[in-house]
Amino acid sequence: MRGNFKDLVELVSNYSPTMAPYISNLKNKNNKPQWSFISWRRENELVECISDDIVGIISKSIKDSPFFSVSLDTTFDVSRKEQLSFIVRYIDKNSGNIYERLIAVLETPITAGHELMNVFKETCNLLNLDWKNHLVGQSYDGAANMRGNYNGLQTLIKEINPHTIYVWCWAHRLNLVIIDVVSSGVNAMDMFGNLEKLYDLINSSKIRVKYYEQFQKERYKKKQIRRIKRVTTTRWMSFSYALDVVLSTYLAVIDTLEIMRSKDGPGDRKTGFEAGAILDYLRSYRFVWTALTFKKLFDILSLTSSILQSKDLDLMLAVSMIEQNKIKISTLRSDESFEHLSQEVDAFVLEQGDENEEFIQLPTPRLRKKKKMSGELSDDELISNPIQNIKVNTFFSALDIVQRQLSERFSDESIGVLKDLSLLTSKVIFKINQNPNFLPKDSFKFFLEIYGKFVDEKYLCSEYLQFASIFHTLITSEALPNTLYSKCEEIFGSESEPESDDESDEEDNNSKSIKNNSGSLQPIFQIFLNKGLISVFPNVYIMLKIGLTLPVTSASPERAFSKLKLVKNRLRSTMGQERLQGLMRITCEKDITINYENIINAFASKSPHLQKALVL
Repeated sequence: MRGNFKDLVELVSNYSPTMAPYISNLKNKNNKPQWSFISWRRENELVECISDDIVGIISKSIKDSPFFSVSLDTTFDVSRKEQLSFIVRYIDKNSGNIYERLIAVLETPITAGHELMNVFKETCNLLNLDWKNHLVGQSYDGAANMRGNYNGLQTLIKEINPHTIYVWCWAHRLNLVIIDVVSSGVNAMDMFGNLEKLYDLINSSKIRVKYYEQFQKERYKKKQIRRIKRVTTTRWMSFSYALDVVLSTYLAVIDTLEIMRSKDGPGDRKTGFEAGAILDYLRSYRFVWTALTFKKLFDILSLTSSILQSKDLDLMLAVSMIEQNKIKISTLRSDESFEHLSQEVDAFVLEQGDENEEFIQLPTPRLRKKKKMSGELSDDELISNPIQNIKVNTFFSALDIVQRQLSERFSDESIGVLKDLSLLTSKVIFKINQNPNFLPKDSFKFFLEIYGKFVDEKYLCSEYLQFASIFHTLITSEALPNTLYSKCEEIFGSESEPESDDESDEEDNNSKSIKNNSGSLQPIFQIFLNKGLISVFPNVYIMLKIGLTLPVTSASPERAFSKLKLVKNRLRSTMGQERLQGLMRITCEKDITINYENIINAFASKSPHLQKALVL
């Protein structure tokens, strides 16, 4: 096997008059030249040149920004080596777009905080990144070597660069909230335990998978074939995916379990017993109540989880989304919502039920009266009604746990800076525009304590008030009338006819668009770029830029690991580290426009023979 590179060279030569005779000479054994230039060494050199050009473009963009933040994470590759993914987040000075770029993939046999710190410093020095002055944020997962208050990487960086806020990955935190709630009670544990058992039971046999797909085609015609998902993976929202598949293919799952119980089905006594146990559970009101309860929760949290993994999400929008989730869950915790849930349960049973099989009713809870201790003034309230038991111990309990976990896990240590950054959201600016006296006296206090070296404290507050006073005018001036020359009166004015309302409609739409993104800093930043306000309000601009540069999650290193599985698979398990890093940069940052002339010149400089051949 010659490899992909040589096969691609031969394929291109079939369509290239320049390359065709050269490849023909290589194939001719009697006229073989001394240098082929398509060996594995030349291939690695070409990969290195492309990789260096990509990282050079990224490094220049970071220096132009000049603020940046970092996200790091580690994982095992296919050869059981610990690989470190190094991601940099920055703002493009021209477009205002937020980028999270992979700049290094490094082997780190030791993942202690001090060792990661050495790798971090070496990488920044190699790429000439001024992390001691321009690094403003860092985001990792909750591991002790990253998050530790004494020897964690974030602490070691803060000791040298104190204006570097650490942000514990918001996507990881939300995933921990979900893990806590799915273990919140007996009904939750039984449901997700049975879903995991269902996955093992069906996917352990090809015949059972075939039956499951066949029943889906019969029951759900013209719909996409689904596969049973497992719930114990580390993938975000895996619990939601597993539950959604079972609910959307409920009848096909029931048919599959029934045929596994029959004499003609694929299974034995052990399989038949397990299938029967899961079948009885899925045909119970206890499953339906629990499943629809968690479906309501996942409908709220799954969208937030997906958005929190976005590359261009800013920290203030993430805070706004979590607060909105708290409000939605608080609203959901009511008797009216439980009545709606009861109606959904009845509708599900009516739609999915079978005339020959009735759903098992909710069990009556056992009344276990606890001994009243001395000093206790009230007795325990025992719940004998099954519906009331579900309401209190499953529905309300799950909502309370999510509400509490969201408040505890998202109480950020940098809450003072977040409050200062919230002053730059359109929602607050509109209020300040109406009444400047609403601005708190201690505004920007925490921001100045950390990032005071980048802004002028004397002018920040006055610039902010001036910007707020013209904010509405800036938004409405974005729009132009739909037609400019349809009527002369639109240009010169007329006393007889009223002016067109097209322009005002456009202004209202533009203002509405800003208000819909009231929790984000990016629309405000785009106004600075579009209106040329950088030199007019330089301190507010720098504050906006730092706020957008602060990381939200460490999801980008996780995405790089997905590419790592494709680049270094079991057929390429002996790949060298330099080649791996180069291919990872090319794969992950393929949207960067590279300079082919620079790459050719750099590639030619690797060998005098190659340089001579290219000149000729």
